[in-house]
Amino acid sequence: MAATPGPGPYDRQAHPMRPRAAGARRCVAGLLAALLLIDSLGVLAELPPEIGYVFPAGGRAGETRDVVLGGYDLTPDIEILPHDPGVALVVTGAPTRVLIPEPPHLFGYKARANDRPCPREFPARLMLPADLPPGLHRFQVANANGASPPGFFHLSRYESFVEDRDGDAVQILPALPVVIDGQIGRTAEIDRYRFTVRESGPVSIELFARRLLSPLHALLKVTDSHDTVVLDVADTAGRDLSVSFLGKEGDTYTLAIHDIDYAGDRSSVYRIELATGPLDVAIPLSDIPETVAPEGTADISLAAPPGAVRAAFAGDERSRNVVVDLPAGSWRVSARSACASHPLDLDLSILAPDGRELLFADDAAGSVDPVATVAVATVGPHRIVIGGRALGSSAFGPAAWRLAIEPDSESFQPGAALATQLAVSLGGTAKLTIPIVRTGGFAGAVGIGFRGLPDGVTAAEGAIAAGAAEGAVELACGADAGTAARLASLVLSGTTSDGRPLVHEQPLAVAVTMKPRVKIVPDGLDDVRKVHRGTTFRGPLTIHRLEGFEGEVRLHPTAKQQRHRQGMDGEEIVVPAGATHCEYPVFVPEWMETTRTSRFIVNGAVEVTDPRGAKRTLLERQELRLGMLPEGAIMKLAGPAEIRLKRGATVAIVLELVRGAEFRTAAFAGPVRVELVRESLPRAWREGNLVTPEAVVIENDGVEQAKVSLAVTLADDPRIAGEGAITIRATALEEGRWPVVSEATVVGIVE
Repeated sequence: MAATPGPGPYDRQAHPMRPRAAGARRCVAGLLAALLLIDSLGVLAELPPEIGYVFPAGGRAGETRDVVLGGYDLTPDIEILPHDPGVALVVTGAPTRVLIPEPPHLFGYKARANDRPCPREFPARLMLPADLPPGLHRFQVANANGASPPGFFHLSRYESFVEDRDGDAVQILPALPVVIDGQIGRTAEIDRYRFTVRESGPVSIELFARRLLSPLHALLKVTDSHDTVVLDVADTAGRDLSVSFLGKEGDTYTLAIHDIDYAGDRSSVYRIELATGPLDVAIPLSDIPETVAPEGTADISLAAPPGAVRAAFAGDERSRNVVVDLPAGSWRVSARSACASHPLDLDLSILAPDGRELLFADDAAGSVDPVATVAVATVGPHRIVIGGRALGSSAFGPAAWRLAIEPDSESFQPGAALATQLAVSLGGTAKLTIPIVRTGGFAGAVGIGFRGLPDGVTAAEGAIAAGAAEGAVELACGADAGTAARLASLVLSGTTSDGRPLVHEQPLAVAVTMKPRVKIVPDGLDDVRKVHRGTTFRGPLTIHRLEGFEGEVRLHPTAKQQRHRQGMDGEEIVVPAGATHCEYPVFVPEWMETTRTSRFIVNGAVEVTDPRGAKRTLLERQELRLGMLPEGAIMKLAGPAEIRLKRGATVAIVLELVRGAEFRTAAFAGPVRVELVRESLPRAWREGNLVTPEAVVIENDGVEQAKVSLAVTLADDPRIAGEGAITIRATALEEGRWPVVSEATVVGIVE
């Protein structure tokens, strides 16, 4: 049976031809959704910000550079909280609108998964002190809706080369060493860089992407001047890459990077440290004795612990033995790969003096390196067998590793699940659960304290009970406090059985929040309505005003959409003071698939004043979704596949505009404007103003098909060369306001 069409965008009643069973199902679904809505009104929560990326994603010590801070559900009043003293990340301008992914878009099976979040971007300035060490550094952001988990930027020893985001050609790097700041900004993008090696030897590549919160699973390929592949590696595990290849003096190489699934968006930032010489893993120095084992020995003898040994696998060797006299007691045994040019996935086995296996250890939490604690009762020579599997291959470099044996003394560490941020509402309370990991038999109580809490926020006395794996503490905020956020310190303290004090400090971003002022709900609740492709869908919304708020409400797309696909977009609109209903416009591009429904969700932003007079922006996410089912377009622009262009001449591009029956109504009484999209031109043509188009207006005379000739004049300039895609756009306005758009792309070939 053919499906009966559902109600249109403005219908508030069921379609008269809808079957009774379908109407009953619709009624039940609406009732359930209404019950869910009634329940949710009592559990309103603020929408906290999240950090997406910094681009460029770092700098050098002592440097100040302009960057872009991208994040999700950010507001103009965000506060930035660096973790390192002396670091400043300062917003220098207004945020962008919510940015949807750029084309090309995914279709078919790959378009079924949820899209990545849509960011807003702030211009910002990153100021780095001269004594900041190389590596990853943390920061958080906060506002009156909450605080974010940590974001990261990277400090390098090398000069930075920033990718030209508008360039399609291979980019030429300066002399090595250098760090590349890049971004896989759209689907199917491949970035390429060319460099020359001054002397023969290893060339090291260190990729930072996943460690910067980037979703990039990178594939790196290096080819020489003869197009021979010398390196081809993929980060399928999502741990970033540390690889090397043998370079030849004077030879030129091309480095290509892309996502292994050819995915990409603005959050896919990366840094690549490119240098000559071997690439070693930095292992922090410690107070325990350190030895280096010679190659070729059957067994490695290690003095009584504590101690550490560095060794390597020779040739095809994949295990070695370390013999050590372990005294009675509890010992912590750990191993890690020590050369990034030939990284290893290690494991270890500990054998008692009589040959019995006491334990086997493989991957520790979040790592491929093993860590184990062994209780020794029988004193004597124990054998530790270190095994390793190569992670990627290299034509050179040792498969090096380091084994450390240290007393498993009484101690504790904050658990991995400990929150990095906490929101406390004005006049309210918040509970912080604190997990700990006890080691070395430590069983004492752990005291809980704080330093640097926001003004007006206090913490109750609390402790983790003796032997317990976690505890909790309650924080309270006065009703007359301000809404400033602070990077506070959680201080955990205890005492070992022999009286030795233990203290751990953990940064904690604490934000004072305010209650939501609006609740946004779609009319029809979780309804789905048909909409023509290339038109603007107007989703009816009801705005529930809370806490006596009657001011303006700004609506814009939320960052994390559900089935937000293929360029569907929404603008920011202002709902007037006191209004409780509106229609939110969602543009549905003409290329959207019609084989599945799509969803769209908006945020409501309101401006309020906190008890101390500061203006704050509160953000509330729409309940449920605006649902739509795209169907056929009502206007279509078509043109030739390609045209021939000549410098210094004018060419006419002949196009055809087809308008459906729905278009030829009073709602579309206005004209159709046909124009060249300047942003689609090749960069050199666009920047030099070398192309002069003339827009054409077609009157709506009720004719289904219309021919149009668009004149384009080219300058007599050698920069107009080769070929380039030219996009031509036809735009009409429904009811004089809502865009209806169709585009045609023509390849221009310069003769």
